[in-house]
Amino acid sequence: MKNKGDKPFVSVIMPCYNHENYVAQSIESVLNQTYGHFELIVLDNGSTDRSYEVMKRYGDRIRILHVDKNAIFRSEEILVKNASGDYIANMTSDDIWKPDKLEKQMKVLAGNPEIKACFSWAEQVGEDLRPCDHSQNVFMEPNRSRYEWIRRLLLEGNCLAFPSSVIEREVYREAVKKRLPFRQLSDLYEWLLILLKHDIYVVEEPLVQFRWHGKGECRNESTPLKPTYIRTINENAILFEDIIENMEDDVFIKTFQDCFVNRKASSPKEIMCEKFFLCIAVASEDMYKQFAINYFYRQSKYTKQKWDCDMGQILEKYYGYSFWDFADYSGEGGIGIITFLQKQIEDDRQVIKEQNVRIKALQDAMNARAGQEDWETIYRRSVFEQLSDEQKELMKLIGQFIENILIKVEALSDEDLGREYPYITDAIKGMKENLRYLVEDTELKYDQEIDGAQWQRFWNEISKDAIEGEEFINVILSFLIRIYSVFQQYTGGF
Repeated sequence: MKNKGDKPFVSVIMPCYNHENYVAQSIESVLNQTYGHFELIVLDNGSTDRSYEVMKRYGDRIRILHVDKNAIFRSEEILVKNASGDYIANMTSDDIWKPDKLEKQMKVLAGNPEIKACFSWAEQVGEDLRPCDHSQNVFMEPNRSRYEWIRRLLLEGNCLAFPSSVIEREVYREAVKKRLPFRQLSDLYEWLLILLKHDIYVVEEPLVQFRWHGKGECRNESTPLKPTYIRTINENAILFEDIIENMEDDVFIKTFQDCFVNRKASSPKEIMCEKFFLCIAVASEDMYKQFAINYFYRQSKYTKQKWDCDMGQILEKYYGYSFWDFADYSGEGGIGIITFLQKQIEDDRQVIKEQNVRIKALQDAMNARAGQEDWETIYRRSVFEQLSDEQKELMKLIGQFIENILIKVEALSDEDLGREYPYITDAIKGMKENLRYLVEDTELKYDQEIDGAQWQRFWNEISKDAIEGEEFINVILSFLIRIYSVFQQYTGGF
């Protein structure tokens, strides 16, 4: 500890759990700061490796706290409670500070009393401290106004490195006291709680090396795993609702006014409505539509107590947005649609399972009857039996119609056919939509004998106002002869 005997101006707090390979480097990087008015408090979070022994090597240069079990969710509270500095600087037990980090940040804070928290850029490095090839600029965002930071963090996620933060002690304690017990988004929530009341500043230099562990016990909390993803979605839903709901009207106006439905909105009732519309605007995915749904119902309860009317009435009065508009919205998204789609997926899986059983039975039947009947006929008869009664009847009727056409054409002389084919064509046009339905919208669309290119030529030709005799014979009759033969195999005769 530097300046022994003096009250430290900054308390550097560092929780540690099973980082025996890194904690010494982290401690050294703090002790080697060019800024001298600080204390370093390290909490051993019940490590099962030799981390605690490594810490004790530094004697009275650091203060060591110890708990028997991993207290990751309480570590900041424990450390802040034991801190005596006017500012709290967060450090992690596997990251590295540049020697002038604290000096540059305390210069910013000392010269700008309105700034209550100071961060810096951070370079992402691997376990060997070499720069990572991926996401190098996650923690290198340019400085912004307080309201721009709120918007950036709330809509796009965290980009402020935890081990770069230096925060006025009382501001920090207030945020720690109010925050929810998040695991994935604890830092993000903390920064937003601070920004709701205070200005921050980011030193645009990489004063921290943020060590990335993608595997093993030491892997980072944000490592993309299934539980991490699910937990992040759940926490983000609560975080968004909480921050928007607790954002004071003037802060909300300065942060999101360009997104307002009514750019001149200013009254408490109007701002409440604008918050609702913002929830809708950011809910690009079904899971996030629950934001707006929850907000509507919760505010309806509050507004009845406060203004003797529910939110639906306020929305309709100020924005012409009726209860039925909300009912339509709540019937299209949120948890309900996700549950519905999951059920639909399960139903589809059951259908596929049943179809697989039928296919297996068909294959067995085809194998058993090999040599007795053509396997294509067996397949088509099986498909025909699975069609609805209406589809079966339609196929038989069209088959009979085509049969009559072919018989009539066969009986005509070339001269008579030249006179009659326009009338025959008109009759075929009358049934073309029903034929299209069978060929494109039923199981027949998978039949390889119904050639897609030939079907398209037939459709294009039969859709013309006038058809030449040659196209009638080469395209239309040719296709009808083929489809007639296929339909006979499906139906077993007309």
